[in-house]
Amino acid sequence: MPSCSDVDNPTNCLSVNDPDGNPTCTWLMLSGSCADAASSETMSSPVTCCSSQAAGSPCKHQSAELPDGLCSVPDQSGQNGMGPSLEEIQHWLHLAFAVYCPESEVKDWNCGVHCDAVTGLSMVRFMSTTGYTDNVAHAAMVAYDSQTEEIVLSFRGTDNDAAFIENWVTNLDAFKKKPNELQQYPEASVHAGFWDSWLSLKPDVMAAIAEVTASHSGVKAIRVTGHSLGAAIATNAAMDLKLNNGFVTSVVNFGSPRPGDFNYHQAILSEVPHWRVTHNNDLVPHVAPQKLGFWHASTEIHFPETGLEFKVCDGSGEDKTCANACSPLHCTSVDDHLHYLGQPIVCGSSSGVVV
Repeated sequence: MPSCSDVDNPTNCLSVNDPDGNPTCTWLMLSGSCADAASSETMSSPVTCCSSQAAGSPCKHQSAELPDGLCSVPDQSGQNGMGPSLEEIQHWLHLAFAVYCPESEVKDWNCGVHCDAVTGLSMVRFMSTTGYTDNVAHAAMVAYDSQTEEIVLSFRGTDNDAAFIENWVTNLDAFKKKPNELQQYPEASVHAGFWDSWLSLKPDVMAAIAEVTASHSGVKAIRVTGHSLGAAIATNAAMDLKLNNGFVTSVVNFGSPRPGDFNYHQAILSEVPHWRVTHNNDLVPHVAPQKLGFWHASTEIHFPETGLEFKVCDGSGEDKTCANACSPLHCTSVDDHLHYLGQPIVCGSSSGVVV
């Protein structure tokens, strides 16, 4: 008798029975995998994102025929207001890491493990430009997610070379500005380079969003993600799109530097559901410096080790029991920045080639 984990498609997954002929497995739509119906993976799955015929299963679906649109990922408040589930965090990590891959792979949604983990995307658009932050080349992806009937917007971070990242962190400027796009919050200041990086991509992003909305009338929700510098750009994009373009936005990002000051933190808290994932001693979340008036967006979700256990931190943006626990001497790890939830940034159908 095959085990659930040995099965790689919905039909075979739902066909696995115990010796008495009772169904025993669940197909998890977000991860595209099969798990035991009594497993923690099944119990933590959104009920609309799994299918099982096992007795007592919480899953909404019982069919192996799972067309796009059946799965509805819960709102960012997650279960009991405590944040997104592990499965949802993993989903957004794959979207954040996929945009590091070459344009041709992203547009064809054939970039290896990160693309394979996310189904239901269409109208995938890729854009890039040389931004204003230390001449870093920026890139982003816009797509329509037919499973949630929303727009996905993902931003690439800095070059994933350890020496480059260390140099970028060391030489990052700390200039603030009050952009016109935040006139509703005149006291809020942002990191000038991070905001200008968003503006460098905005025209192409807006053009791609217009294409999606033209084909899918009524779509007003945009879910935004990114890693590293891309995480800060994601925060800025979500705020601008919410305040000035009429979209409902939310953010799950990874390894973000501080995007602005405390007043910006408060503005984000008022406007955009925002979840900021950090990993152990990752060095990037500790720039730009708090002592120069920069402050993180809330709420932080912290993975203190290399496993999948995490903590939902307080709403301050600077919880000293989370990423800030490594301050001031041990927040120096590039490896923790390049690996989240045990996942490296890899591309290509063969996987395993770090870019």
